[in-house]
Amino acid sequence: MLWLTDSFKTAKEDAQAGAFVRTADPTRLKVDLLALGPGDDHRFKHDFHASGGSVYQVNALSRGDIGAFLRLRRRVKEGRYDLIHAHSSWASIWGSRVGRLLRVPVVATLYDPRVDPSGKTNLHKEEEQAIRALRRWGTRVVALSGAQWDRYVQGGAFSRSFLEVVYQGVAVSETPVGPEEREAAQIWLRRHASFPPGANIAVTIADLDDWESGVDVLLWAIPKIVRDSPQTRFVIIGEGEHSEELDRRIRARGLNHLISWHRNHDDVRQILMGSDLFIHPSLRDPFPVSVLNAMSAELPVVGTRVGGVPEIIGTSEAGRLVPRSDPDALAEAAVELFRDPPRLAVMGRAAADRVRKMFTLSGWADRMEQLYREVIDDVQAGRSTRPNSYARLDVRLLGLDRRETSHARTSNRNGRSPRDLSLQEPVPVGAAG
Repeated sequence: MLWLTDSFKTAKEDAQAGAFVRTADPTRLKVDLLALGPGDDHRFKHDFHASGGSVYQVNALSRGDIGAFLRLRRRVKEGRYDLIHAHSSWASIWGSRVGRLLRVPVVATLYDPRVDPSGKTNLHKEEEQAIRALRRWGTRVVALSGAQWDRYVQGGAFSRSFLEVVYQGVAVSETPVGPEEREAAQIWLRRHASFPPGANIAVTIADLDDWESGVDVLLWAIPKIVRDSPQTRFVIIGEGEHSEELDRRIRARGLNHLISWHRNHDDVRQILMGSDLFIHPSLRDPFPVSVLNAMSAELPVVGTRVGGVPEIIGTSEAGRLVPRSDPDALAEAAVELFRDPPRLAVMGRAAADRVRKMFTLSGWADRMEQLYREVIDDVQAGRSTRPNSYARLDVRLLGLDRRETSHARTSNRNGRSPRDLSLQEPVPVGAAG
Protein backbone atom coordinates (compact mmCIF):
# COMPACT_ATOMS: atom_id res chain seq x y z
CA MET A 1 0.00 0.00 0.00
CA LEU A 2 0.98 3.66 -0.38
CA TRP A 3 0.90 6.31 2.33
CA LEU A 4 0.43 9.63 0.58
CA THR A 5 1.16 12.87 2.40
CA ASP A 6 1.49 16.57 1.65
CA SER A 7 5.07 16.73 2.88
CA PHE A 8 7.62 14.79 4.88
CA LYS A 9 6.95 17.04 7.86
CA THR A 10 3.28 16.07 7.82
CA ALA A 11 4.16 12.40 7.54
CA LYS A 12 6.44 12.57 10.56
CA GLU A 13 4.38 14.69 12.95
CA ASP A 14 0.78 13.94 12.00
CA ALA A 15 0.67 10.54 10.34
CA GLN A 16 3.41 8.97 12.49
CA ALA A 17 4.59 7.14 9.40
CA GLY A 18 7.87 5.89 10.83
CA ALA A 19 6.22 4.67 14.03
CA PHE A 20 3.58 2.82 12.04
CA VAL A 21 5.97 0.88 9.81
CA ARG A 22 8.14 -0.02 12.80
CA THR A 23 5.12 -1.53 14.50
CA ALA A 24 3.14 -3.08 11.64
CA ASP A 25 3.88 -6.69 10.64
CA PRO A 26 5.96 -6.51 7.42
CA THR A 27 4.85 -10.02 6.45
CA ARG A 28 1.25 -8.78 6.21
CA LEU A 29 1.72 -5.20 5.10
CA LYS A 30 4.28 -3.50 2.87
CA VAL A 31 4.11 0.29 3.01
CA ASP A 32 5.66 2.87 0.69
CA LEU A 33 5.57 6.59 1.48
CA LEU A 34 5.20 9.36 -1.08
CA ALA A 35 5.31 13.09 -0.33
CA LEU A 36 3.76 15.50 -2.82
CA GLY A 37 5.72 18.64 -1.98
CA PRO A 38 9.45 19.28 -2.26
CA GLY A 39 11.68 18.85 0.76
CA ASP A 40 14.73 17.06 2.06
CA ASP A 41 13.56 15.83 5.48
CA HIS A 42 14.30 12.12 5.16
CA ARG A 43 14.78 11.26 8.83
CA PHE A 44 12.43 8.30 8.70
CA LYS A 45 13.52 6.71 5.39
CA HIS A 46 15.42 4.01 7.29
CA ASP A 47 12.21 2.81 8.92
CA PHE A 48 10.58 2.25 5.54
CA HIS A 49 13.61 0.60 4.01
CA ALA A 50 13.94 -1.71 7.02
CA SER A 51 10.32 -2.80 6.59
CA GLY A 52 10.79 -3.43 2.86
CA GLY A 53 9.17 -0.20 1.73
CA SER A 54 10.43 2.82 -0.18
CA VAL A 55 10.16 6.60 0.13
CA TYR A 56 9.35 8.82 -2.84
CA GLN A 57 8.56 12.44 -3.62
CA VAL A 58 7.10 14.04 -6.76
CA ASN A 59 8.30 17.58 -5.94
CA ALA A 60 5.03 19.35 -6.74
CA LEU A 61 5.59 23.10 -6.94
CA SER A 62 1.91 23.91 -6.44
CA ARG A 63 -1.52 22.33 -6.13
CA GLY A 64 -1.89 22.82 -9.89
CA ASP A 65 1.36 21.14 -10.90
CA ILE A 66 0.11 18.78 -13.62
CA GLY A 67 3.53 17.23 -14.16
CA ALA A 68 3.76 16.21 -10.51
CA PHE A 69 0.24 14.78 -10.65
CA LEU A 70 1.19 12.65 -13.64
CA ARG A 71 4.32 11.47 -11.82
CA LEU A 72 2.11 10.46 -8.90
CA ARG A 73 -0.20 8.58 -11.25
CA ARG A 74 2.74 6.73 -12.81
CA ARG A 75 4.13 5.79 -9.39
CA VAL A 76 0.77 4.39 -8.25
CA LYS A 77 0.31 2.48 -11.50
CA GLU A 78 3.76 0.92 -11.43
CA GLY A 79 3.57 0.21 -7.70
CA ARG A 80 0.43 -1.93 -8.17
CA TYR A 81 -0.84 -0.81 -4.79
CA ASP A 82 -3.89 -2.44 -3.23
CA LEU A 83 -4.76 0.72 -1.32
CA ILE A 84 -3.81 4.38 -0.92
CA HIS A 85 -3.97 6.03 2.51
CA ALA A 86 -3.98 9.81 2.00
CA HIS A 87 -3.04 12.09 4.90
CA SER A 88 -4.23 15.72 4.97
CA SER A 89 -6.26 17.67 2.44
CA TRP A 90 -3.95 18.06 -0.56
CA ALA A 91 -3.00 14.37 -0.46
CA SER A 92 -6.69 13.45 -0.22
CA ILE A 93 -7.59 15.53 -3.29
CA TRP A 94 -4.83 14.12 -5.48
CA GLY A 95 -5.01 10.63 -3.98
CA SER A 96 -8.75 10.25 -4.52
CA ARG A 97 -8.42 11.38 -8.14
CA VAL A 98 -5.56 9.00 -8.87
CA GLY A 99 -7.42 6.22 -7.09
CA ARG A 100 -10.45 6.82 -9.27
CA LEU A 101 -8.37 6.80 -12.46
CA LEU A 102 -6.55 3.58 -11.57
CA ARG A 103 -9.36 1.89 -9.60
CA VAL A 104 -7.39 1.81 -6.34
CA PRO A 105 -9.41 2.21 -3.12
CA VAL A 106 -8.55 5.32 -1.09
CA VAL A 107 -8.66 5.74 2.68
CA ALA A 108 -8.13 9.29 3.92
CA THR A 109 -7.26 10.97 7.20
CA LEU A 110 -8.09 14.68 7.34
CA TYR A 111 -6.99 17.25 9.90
CA ASP A 112 -8.90 20.24 11.18
CA PRO A 113 -8.23 23.63 9.52
CA ARG A 114 -5.85 25.97 11.27
CA VAL A 115 -6.67 29.19 13.06
CA ASP A 116 -4.83 32.48 13.44
CA PRO A 117 -4.25 34.37 16.74
CA SER A 118 -7.68 36.07 16.49
CA GLY A 119 -9.40 32.70 16.41
CA LYS A 120 -10.47 33.00 12.76
CA THR A 121 -10.08 29.85 10.72
CA ASN A 122 -7.11 30.04 8.39
CA LEU A 123 -8.56 28.59 5.21
CA HIS A 124 -7.28 27.80 1.76
CA LYS A 125 -10.47 25.81 1.12
CA GLU A 126 -8.49 22.62 0.76
CA GLU A 127 -10.49 20.80 3.40
CA GLU A 128 -13.78 21.52 1.66
CA GLN A 129 -12.27 20.50 -1.68
CA ALA A 130 -10.90 17.31 -0.10
CA ILE A 131 -14.30 16.48 1.36
CA ARG A 132 -15.97 16.87 -2.02
CA ALA A 133 -13.28 14.80 -3.77
CA LEU A 134 -13.54 12.01 -1.20
CA ARG A 135 -17.33 12.00 -1.40
CA ARG A 136 -17.04 11.34 -5.13
CA TRP A 137 -14.05 9.02 -5.31
CA GLY A 138 -12.96 7.93 -1.81
CA THR A 139 -13.66 4.64 -0.07
CA ARG A 140 -13.39 5.43 3.65
CA VAL A 141 -12.39 8.33 5.89
CA VAL A 142 -10.59 7.90 9.21
CA ALA A 143 -11.68 10.29 11.96
CA LEU A 144 -8.97 10.89 14.55
CA SER A 145 -11.48 11.30 17.37
CA GLY A 146 -15.16 11.04 18.20
CA ALA A 147 -15.32 14.84 18.16
CA GLN A 148 -14.07 14.92 14.58
CA TRP A 149 -16.54 12.17 13.63
CA ASP A 150 -19.39 14.27 15.09
CA ARG A 151 -18.14 17.36 13.27
CA TYR A 152 -18.20 15.65 9.88
CA VAL A 153 -21.59 13.98 10.42
CA GLN A 154 -23.30 17.10 11.79
CA GLY A 155 -21.83 19.22 9.00
CA GLY A 156 -23.10 16.80 6.37
CA ALA A 157 -19.57 16.12 5.15
CA PHE A 158 -19.80 12.32 5.20
CA SER A 159 -22.38 9.67 5.98
CA ARG A 160 -21.91 7.71 9.20
CA SER A 161 -21.04 4.50 7.37
CA PHE A 162 -18.26 6.29 5.48
CA LEU A 163 -16.38 7.25 8.68
CA GLU A 164 -14.25 5.17 11.01
CA VAL A 165 -12.83 6.44 14.32
CA VAL A 166 -9.29 5.16 14.91
CA TYR A 167 -7.31 6.59 17.81
CA GLN A 168 -3.59 6.99 17.19
CA GLY A 169 -1.16 5.51 19.70
CA VAL A 170 2.32 5.88 21.16
CA ALA A 171 4.95 3.58 22.59
CA VAL A 172 4.54 3.16 26.34
CA SER A 173 6.39 0.94 28.79
CA GLU A 174 4.40 -1.77 30.55
CA THR A 175 6.13 -0.86 33.80
CA PRO A 176 6.06 2.53 35.59
CA VAL A 177 9.05 4.85 35.37
CA GLY A 178 11.47 3.98 38.18
CA PRO A 179 12.15 6.60 40.88
CA GLU A 180 15.89 6.65 40.16
CA GLU A 181 15.32 7.24 36.44
CA ARG A 182 12.85 10.04 37.13
CA GLU A 183 15.10 11.69 39.70
CA ALA A 184 18.04 11.61 37.28
CA ALA A 185 15.88 13.21 34.57
CA GLN A 186 14.69 15.89 37.01
CA ILE A 187 18.23 16.79 38.04
CA TRP A 188 19.40 16.87 34.41
CA LEU A 189 16.54 19.09 33.24
CA ARG A 190 16.92 21.67 36.01
CA ARG A 191 20.63 21.94 35.37
CA HIS A 192 20.20 21.99 31.60
CA ALA A 193 17.56 24.73 31.80
CA SER A 194 19.37 26.68 34.56
CA PHE A 195 16.36 26.37 36.86
CA PRO A 196 16.53 26.18 40.70
CA PRO A 197 16.91 22.59 42.01
CA GLY A 198 13.47 22.57 43.65
CA ALA A 199 11.55 24.21 40.81
CA ASN A 200 8.23 22.85 39.58
CA ILE A 201 8.39 22.45 35.81
CA ALA A 202 5.49 22.65 33.37
CA VAL A 203 6.29 21.58 29.81
CA THR A 204 4.54 22.37 26.52
CA ILE A 205 5.11 21.01 23.01
CA ALA A 206 4.10 23.57 20.39
CA ASP A 207 3.98 23.63 16.60
CA LEU A 208 5.18 27.14 15.78
CA ASP A 209 4.22 27.04 12.11
CA ASP A 210 0.94 28.65 13.19
CA TRP A 211 -0.70 29.89 16.39
CA GLU A 212 -3.27 27.13 16.86
CA SER A 213 -0.97 25.50 19.42
CA GLY A 214 -2.17 28.19 21.85
CA VAL A 215 1.36 28.98 23.01
CA ASP A 216 0.46 32.68 23.19
CA VAL A 217 -2.33 31.82 25.65
CA LEU A 218 0.30 30.08 27.78
CA LEU A 219 2.44 33.22 27.76
CA TRP A 220 -0.49 35.19 29.22
CA ALA A 221 -1.06 32.48 31.85
CA ILE A 222 2.56 32.24 33.04
CA PRO A 223 2.58 35.44 35.17
CA LYS A 224 -0.65 34.31 36.83
CA ILE A 225 0.83 30.88 37.63
CA VAL A 226 4.08 32.30 39.00
CA ARG A 227 2.18 34.79 41.14
CA ASP A 228 0.60 31.91 43.11
CA SER A 229 3.37 29.36 42.57
CA PRO A 230 6.66 31.33 42.49
CA GLN A 231 8.85 28.24 42.20
CA THR A 232 7.31 27.18 38.88
CA ARG A 233 9.31 27.29 35.64
CA PHE A 234 8.35 26.43 32.06
CA VAL A 235 9.82 24.48 29.16
CA ILE A 236 8.60 25.02 25.60
CA ILE A 237 9.56 22.45 22.96
CA GLY A 238 8.96 23.50 19.37
CA GLU A 239 10.02 25.38 16.30
CA GLY A 240 8.48 26.81 13.15
CA GLU A 241 7.97 29.91 11.08
CA HIS A 242 6.70 31.90 14.10
CA SER A 243 9.74 31.11 16.25
CA GLU A 244 11.15 34.64 15.98
CA GLU A 245 7.80 36.18 16.87
CA LEU A 246 7.47 33.91 19.91
CA ASP A 247 10.96 34.88 21.05
CA ARG A 248 10.02 38.56 20.67
CA ARG A 249 6.87 38.11 22.74
CA ILE A 250 8.72 36.25 25.48
CA ARG A 251 11.26 39.05 25.78
CA ALA A 252 8.67 41.82 25.52
CA ARG A 253 6.73 40.35 28.43
CA GLY A 254 9.84 39.81 30.56
CA LEU A 255 9.46 36.02 30.75
CA ASN A 256 13.00 35.05 29.70
CA HIS A 257 14.08 33.88 33.16
CA LEU A 258 10.98 31.71 33.55
CA ILE A 259 11.11 29.85 30.22
CA SER A 260 13.59 27.42 28.72
CA TRP A 261 12.92 27.04 25.01
CA HIS A 262 14.11 23.88 23.26
CA ARG A 263 13.96 23.95 19.45
CA ASN A 264 15.63 20.55 19.16
CA HIS A 265 13.31 17.58 19.70
CA ASP A 266 16.02 15.02 20.44
CA ASP A 267 15.62 15.19 24.24
CA VAL A 268 11.80 15.20 24.38
CA ARG A 269 11.44 11.97 26.36
CA GLN A 270 14.03 13.01 28.96
CA ILE A 271 12.46 16.47 29.27
CA LEU A 272 9.02 14.95 29.82
CA MET A 273 10.31 12.59 32.49
CA GLY A 274 12.07 15.47 34.24
CA SER A 275 8.95 17.66 34.31
CA ASP A 276 5.99 17.70 36.69
CA LEU A 277 3.06 18.80 34.51
CA PHE A 278 2.16 18.96 30.82
CA ILE A 279 0.21 21.99 29.59
CA HIS A 280 -1.63 21.73 26.26
CA PRO A 281 -3.24 25.13 25.53
CA SER A 282 -4.26 24.29 21.94
CA LEU A 283 -6.96 26.30 20.18
CA ARG A 284 -7.87 23.47 17.80
CA ASP A 285 -6.56 19.92 17.77
CA PRO A 286 -8.30 16.80 16.42
CA PHE A 287 -6.00 14.40 18.29
CA PRO A 288 -2.70 15.64 19.80
CA VAL A 289 -0.16 12.82 19.99
CA SER A 290 2.04 15.09 22.12
CA VAL A 291 -0.48 14.70 24.95
CA LEU A 292 -0.22 10.90 24.67
CA ASN A 293 3.58 11.10 24.86
CA ALA A 294 3.37 13.26 27.98
CA MET A 295 0.89 10.92 29.65
CA SER A 296 3.04 7.89 28.80
CA ALA A 297 5.86 9.65 30.70
CA GLU A 298 3.53 9.82 33.73
CA LEU A 299 2.70 13.49 33.44
CA PRO A 300 -0.80 14.75 34.30
CA VAL A 301 -2.19 17.16 31.71
CA VAL A 302 -3.89 20.53 31.83
CA GLY A 303 -5.50 20.72 28.40
CA THR A 304 -8.08 22.78 26.57
CA ARG A 305 -11.51 21.36 25.88
CA VAL A 306 -11.08 21.14 22.10
CA GLY A 307 -11.17 18.36 19.51
CA GLY A 308 -10.03 14.99 20.81
CA VAL A 309 -8.31 16.31 23.95
CA PRO A 310 -11.23 15.42 26.29
CA GLU A 311 -11.26 11.88 24.84
CA ILE A 312 -7.55 11.49 25.58
CA ILE A 313 -7.57 12.87 29.12
CA GLY A 314 -10.87 11.30 30.08
CA THR A 315 -11.81 11.78 33.72
CA SER A 316 -10.11 14.13 36.16
CA GLU A 317 -7.85 11.26 37.29
CA ALA A 318 -5.40 11.98 34.46
CA GLY A 319 -5.62 15.76 34.22
CA ARG A 320 -7.77 18.86 34.03
CA LEU A 321 -9.75 20.34 31.14
CA VAL A 322 -10.11 24.11 30.72
CA PRO A 323 -11.84 26.32 28.10
CA ARG A 324 -9.77 27.34 25.08
CA SER A 325 -8.23 30.84 24.99
CA ASP A 326 -8.70 31.23 28.76
CA PRO A 327 -5.36 31.96 30.47
CA ASP A 328 -7.06 32.50 33.84
CA ALA A 329 -8.63 29.03 33.85
CA LEU A 330 -5.39 27.47 32.63
CA ALA A 331 -3.39 29.16 35.39
CA GLU A 332 -5.91 28.19 38.06
CA ALA A 333 -5.82 24.51 37.07
CA ALA A 334 -2.00 24.42 37.00
CA VAL A 335 -1.66 26.11 40.39
CA GLU A 336 -4.23 23.75 41.91
CA LEU A 337 -2.19 20.72 40.87
CA PHE A 338 1.18 22.18 41.89
CA ARG A 339 -0.21 22.80 45.40
CA ASP A 340 -0.80 19.05 45.88
CA PRO A 341 2.40 17.15 44.87
CA PRO A 342 1.16 13.71 46.08
CA ARG A 343 -1.98 14.03 43.97
CA LEU A 344 0.13 15.20 41.03
CA ALA A 345 2.10 11.95 41.23
CA VAL A 346 -1.05 9.82 41.48
CA MET A 347 -2.55 11.56 38.46
CA GLY A 348 0.65 10.99 36.49
CA ARG A 349 0.46 7.24 37.08
CA ALA A 350 -3.23 7.26 36.15
CA ALA A 351 -2.36 9.08 32.92
CA ALA A 352 0.20 6.43 31.95
CA ASP A 353 -2.26 3.64 32.80
CA ARG A 354 -4.85 5.25 30.52
CA VAL A 355 -2.40 5.28 27.60
CA ARG A 356 -1.54 1.61 28.21
CA LYS A 357 -5.21 0.68 28.08
CA MET A 358 -6.41 2.82 25.18
CA PHE A 359 -3.66 4.43 23.12
CA THR A 360 -0.82 2.02 22.48
CA LEU A 361 1.16 2.08 19.26
CA SER A 362 0.58 -1.63 18.66
CA GLY A 363 -3.17 -1.25 19.19
CA TRP A 364 -3.32 1.60 16.67
CA ALA A 365 -1.27 -0.32 14.08
CA ASP A 366 -3.43 -3.43 14.50
CA ARG A 367 -6.64 -1.44 14.04
CA MET A 368 -5.30 0.30 10.93
CA GLU A 369 -4.22 -3.03 9.43
CA GLN A 370 -7.69 -4.40 10.14
CA LEU A 371 -9.31 -1.41 8.45
CA TYR A 372 -7.06 -1.73 5.41
CA ARG A 373 -7.93 -5.42 5.10
CA GLU A 374 -11.66 -4.71 5.42
CA VAL A 375 -11.52 -2.10 2.66
CA ILE A 376 -9.44 -4.28 0.32
CA ASP A 377 -11.63 -7.36 0.91
CA ASP A 378 -14.82 -5.35 0.29
CA VAL A 379 -13.46 -3.94 -2.96
CA GLN A 380 -12.25 -7.32 -4.18
CA ALA A 381 -15.56 -8.94 -3.31
CA GLY A 382 -17.54 -6.15 -4.96
CA ARG A 383 -19.13 -5.11 -1.66
CA SER A 384 -17.74 -1.58 -1.67
CA THR A 385 -20.58 0.80 -2.46
CA ARG A 386 -20.73 4.57 -2.54
CA PRO A 387 -23.36 6.21 -0.35
CA ASN A 388 -26.32 7.33 -2.48
CA SER A 389 -26.83 10.66 -0.73
CA TYR A 390 -25.47 12.98 1.91
CA ALA A 391 -26.94 15.74 3.96
CA ARG A 392 -26.27 19.16 2.51
CA LEU A 393 -22.68 20.11 3.23
CA ASP A 394 -22.89 22.92 5.79
CA VAL A 395 -19.47 24.56 5.53
CA ARG A 396 -20.23 26.76 8.54
CA LEU A 397 -20.31 23.73 10.84
CA LEU A 398 -16.95 22.68 9.44
CA GLY A 399 -15.41 26.10 10.14
CA LEU A 400 -15.49 27.00 6.46
CA ASP A 401 -16.97 30.06 4.70
CA ARG A 402 -18.65 29.46 1.35
CA ARG A 403 -18.11 33.06 0.17
CA GLU A 404 -14.36 32.76 0.73
CA THR A 405 -14.45 29.47 -1.18
CA SER A 406 -15.97 31.10 -4.25
CA HIS A 407 -13.35 33.87 -4.14
CA ALA A 408 -10.52 31.33 -3.78
CA ARG A 409 -11.80 29.35 -6.77
CA THR A 410 -11.99 32.51 -8.89
CA SER A 411 -8.45 33.47 -7.88
CA ASN A 412 -7.12 30.02 -8.71
CA ARG A 413 -8.84 30.06 -12.09
CA ASN A 414 -7.47 33.45 -13.10
CA GLY A 415 -4.05 33.22 -11.55
CA ARG A 416 -2.99 29.60 -11.82
CA SER A 417 0.68 28.86 -12.03
CA PRO A 418 2.20 27.62 -15.31
CA ARG A 419 1.66 23.92 -15.92
CA ASP A 420 4.62 21.65 -15.53
CA LEU A 421 4.20 18.94 -18.16
CA SER A 422 7.37 17.12 -17.23
CA LEU A 423 6.86 13.35 -17.08
CA GLN A 424 9.98 12.57 -15.07
CA GLU A 425 9.78 9.75 -12.55
CA PRO A 426 8.99 10.27 -8.86
CA VAL A 427 12.28 10.71 -7.05
CA PRO A 428 13.25 7.81 -4.73
CA VAL A 429 14.60 9.13 -1.46
CA GLY A 430 17.76 7.34 -0.41
CA ALA A 431 18.52 3.71 -1.14
CA ALA A 432 17.83 0.59 0.84
CA GLY A 433 20.71 -0.38 2.99
